[in-house]
Amino acid sequence: MCGIFGLLSKTKKFSSTEIMQQFDKIRSRGPDCSKCSFNYNDTYSYGFHRLCVNDLSNNGNQPFENKDVSMMCNGEIYNHVQLKNKYNVFTTSDSDCEVLLHLYEKESVNEFIKYLDGVFAFSIYDRKNKVLYLGRDRIGVRPLFFRYDNDLNVCFGSEAKCINYFKFGTVMEVPPAHYVKFDFNNLSVSFHKYYSLPLDTCKSIYRSEGVHLELKKLLEKAVEKRMMSDREIGCLLSGGLDSSIIASILQQKSSKPIKTFSIGFSESTDLKYARKVAEYIGSDHHEVILDYKDAISRIPEVIEKIETYDITTIRASTGMYLLSEYIKANFNEVVIFSGEGSDELLAGYLYFHYSPGNVDLFNESRRLVTELSIYDVLRADRTTASHGLELRVPFLDKDFLDYCMRLDGCLRKPHDNIEKYYLRKAFADGYLPDEVLWRRKEGFSDGVGGLEKPWYVHIQEWIEENNIVTDEQLKTFNEVFNNKFLSKEALYYYMEYRKNYDHDFLPNYWMPKWQKVNDPSGRVMPVFDEQELKKKD
Repeated sequence: MCGIFGLLSKTKKFSSTEIMQQFDKIRSRGPDCSKCSFNYNDTYSYGFHRLCVNDLSNNGNQPFENKDVSMMCNGEIYNHVQLKNKYNVFTTSDSDCEVLLHLYEKESVNEFIKYLDGVFAFSIYDRKNKVLYLGRDRIGVRPLFFRYDNDLNVCFGSEAKCINYFKFGTVMEVPPAHYVKFDFNNLSVSFHKYYSLPLDTCKSIYRSEGVHLELKKLLEKAVEKRMMSDREIGCLLSGGLDSSIIASILQQKSSKPIKTFSIGFSESTDLKYARKVAEYIGSDHHEVILDYKDAISRIPEVIEKIETYDITTIRASTGMYLLSEYIKANFNEVVIFSGEGSDELLAGYLYFHYSPGNVDLFNESRRLVTELSIYDVLRADRTTASHGLELRVPFLDKDFLDYCMRLDGCLRKPHDNIEKYYLRKAFADGYLPDEVLWRRKEGFSDGVGGLEKPWYVHIQEWIEENNIVTDEQLKTFNEVFNNKFLSKEALYYYMEYRKNYDHDFLPNYWMPKWQKVNDPSGRVMPVFDEQELKKKD
């Protein structure tokens, strides 16, 4: 994980002190090495906070520069060796990112970006041709924000917090699967989409034969390519299906026990299952036991770090943020694997049990994938980057993604009252204990707590008992915002968010569909209760 920052300002001037203060707001993303350069003749300042992962020498420090071009990239390019060979490129470092600088010399951005296999957010500034490019990976695993005005004063950075200070219009996100071109010759800005999710129904997969085998092959390959690292590798392990599969594959491909990490309150269901998985696969397992009072006290800090007020995102982020803090303070592992993306790709959330039909399910799954950068991917990036860790998410591998998005709704819907059936079947040959392999879906925001009194109930009771948000405040805000806030908890998060940010990227709260509920927790779904399943049968 790294942090990039840039400022191109011709009509507005800022001191080096002002610039450094904003640049330092994302230092946690790259704690190993930082560089910020100032070029007042060119009115361009750029900075890079580096987390050293591939090529630990100074040769891997960024920005990478050649003649009139400067390039910075936060990400991993898994096919960098193949690209070097294809384009006959020589690099001065063993960094996987340097290849982007040389690809730009050989091809247009529109061409080479389509061939990148990895996750990335990059900037390329061509001083000779007076253009700036900002590009982002297909899903938006790595973040990138910018703002600009009519004079094309531009600033950009890995997180919104480092560009808030520069009032160049509205804070915007580089959309996933896009690059943005700033042309300073004619003062124009253009957006270019280079990838779309598969939508050709003629190429959709309807037959179940071989689906589980293909899922297994592609996911194992996705894990293997992400083992590219000169630093120690670990894995988050919630005890749910997705992280357990990733941990199992990773352990099988490792020559020594990997470290796995779990977090939860003392009665957590996740902790119980994570221990079973760790024992089964033989990992070196570590866990953090949370205290409700302490966890609640950290929520304002979490909101400031993750830059959202979404309800379920904050509930889940608190545990992930504190677990990342624990890993950073106690271990050498900085490359951390996780299981994000599976539920969006394969219709794994409990509300998919209530889908009206296969087409509805297909469309909803596709929508969730396009919004990953707003919810789960945002959480995964910010909580780990806040503590100088680099998260890797095999389920969002481009080949695995393309295959899953071609599966018809009939293959993604729950089978025999169990979600993600073919993924489970793919790893039914000894990868996991059966009680985990066939465990009912439970969100991380719920699994950190117990069944009797969920984590979110503790938060809501604390808000009520301490009069953090009054009835009158909730009423007043909902009158102004057209009943936007579902609860005092929701309003509390929003009020904390507004203490730091004036922009709003949240199109709506993450909420289940096809059921009348006013809370995003999966535990409010009737299907979560096994007794309800028996009644259905």
